[in-house]
Amino acid sequence: MKCTLILSGLLASTVSAHMQLSKPYPIRSPLNKDAKGQKDYSYTNPLSTSGSDYPCKGYADDDFEAVDTWTPGSSQEMSLEGSAVHGGGSCQLALTYDQGKTFKVIESIEGDCPIDKKYKFDVPSDAPSGDALFAWTWFNKVGNREMYMNCAMVTIGGSSNRSATLDSEHREAKEAPKQRLDEKITEKGPNNKANNHTTNADTSFDSLPDIFVANVGQAGDCVTIEGEAVHFPKPGPKLIGKADGPGYKCSEHAPFLNKAMTKATATSSSFSTKAASKIAQASSTPSAAADSRVLSTEASSNNQFVDYVGQWSCHSGDVICSPDGFSFAICTNGKPIFMGPVAAGTICRWGVITAHQ
Repeated sequence: MKCTLILSGLLASTVSAHMQLSKPYPIRSPLNKDAKGQKDYSYTNPLSTSGSDYPCKGYADDDFEAVDTWTPGSSQEMSLEGSAVHGGGSCQLALTYDQGKTFKVIESIEGDCPIDKKYKFDVPSDAPSGDALFAWTWFNKVGNREMYMNCAMVTIGGSSNRSATLDSEHREAKEAPKQRLDEKITEKGPNNKANNHTTNADTSFDSLPDIFVANVGQAGDCVTIEGEAVHFPKPGPKLIGKADGPGYKCSEHAPFLNKAMTKATATSSSFSTKAASKIAQASSTPSAAADSRVLSTEASSNNQFVDYVGQWSCHSGDVICSPDGFSFAICTNGKPIFMGPVAAGTICRWGVITAHQ
């Protein structure tokens, strides 16, 4: 019984250390009591670094069942749930009409996302009508180099009687000879203007940039930099906040990168470089207690972790781990209190202090 309680506590702590989309409900969300079918109770986990569940945690092809209906040009609200925000970071909001093949950015938030749990955003006025996936992505500033992505099924335009997926038929219609377009324009009847508007809307929406992707082995082979918020190369029509540096580096070109950044490079602070190296070392080889003391001294001496946690808000009782896992803070009265290094032979990961083997 005691073991069960301990395990339950560890699981609860682990889940609380991550974030998830709670409005609109994402696909297979355990928060959606009305959803049918299988639910994912590990929804707060990031995407696999192998990219095996990109996009949408692997659920983009699920049978479509809209959780909300949005009118083009309307203002909507996104809500997030979770306790630890890992120093914030940068997020993007996007729509896809082709089950995750192309995500078009409608808004970017740099630097302090998801410190606020609620965000208002606008649906593009020229968003095509039809069934779509709304995506929230997050690149955390502090902690392991990861990508979080949740997707919700929504209907755009107040009706789901027309699929606006950009499949081959839709693309052929857009790329049709000018004669076919002229024939549409000269059609007689009350729907002439509507037809023209749909064609223009699709073209304009398609010109929005693709979402930024990193840490999951996709196009560009991009990775984010520990301790830095991502400055999106193509933020889309609306950008909130601003990150100081790139916050990432890529080895190849990708559609979401500017041409000049094919071989993007970025410099990081000495703490960021050391922290990334320590995380990689800790995950691949055992460390002796003496080594952990050295790492803890380095992590504390430059005061970087103290500066990070001092800016956060949190829930009382939360354990907040340093990037290297060898020091921690405890939340008291909504503010994190730096506690110093963890005990010899232990490590702090995702809000839980465990034996370091």
